[in-house]
Amino acid sequence: MYTLGKCERLRSKKLIQLLFTEGISFIIYPIRVVWFRSVVLSDSPVQAGFSVLTRNFKKAVDRNLLKRRMREAYRINKQILYKELSVSNTKIILMFIYVGKDIPDFADIESKIILAIQRLTRDCEKVN
Repeated sequence: MYTLGKCERLRSKKLIQLLFTEGISFIIYPIRVVWFRSVVLSDSPVQAGFSVLTRNFKKAVDRNLLKRRMREAYRINKQILYKELSVSNTKIILMFIYVGKDIPDFADIESKIILAIQRLTRDCEKVN
C-alpha cells in the first residue's frame, strides 16, 4: 500500500517524451508537475517520475537528496490520487520536477507534494 514499486515508476523513454510533448503542466513552487492521461497497460493507475535540474544543483549528492525526499513524500501521500483515479477509472503518467534553487527540509517538500496531488486530482476531474 505504501510502496513505490517498479510498475509505479516512469521509466519508458517513449512515455517520457510523450509526457513532455503533449503533457499538461503546472507549478506549485518549487515543484513543477507535468502530467498526461495515458492508455498505458500497467497494473498501476499512476506512473510517476522525479527529476531535479542539473543547472540548479551541480552536485549529484544534492540532486539525489531532493529526488529521495520527493519520492518519499509522494509514496506516503499517493493514496489521495489513487482513490480519485480508481473512481474515474483513469490512468496517468506524471513527472515531478524540482525547479527551486535551495534544499528545503522534508516537511516543506511533503506539503508541496500534497498540494500538487490535490491539484492533480482536481485537474483530472476536469479533463474527464
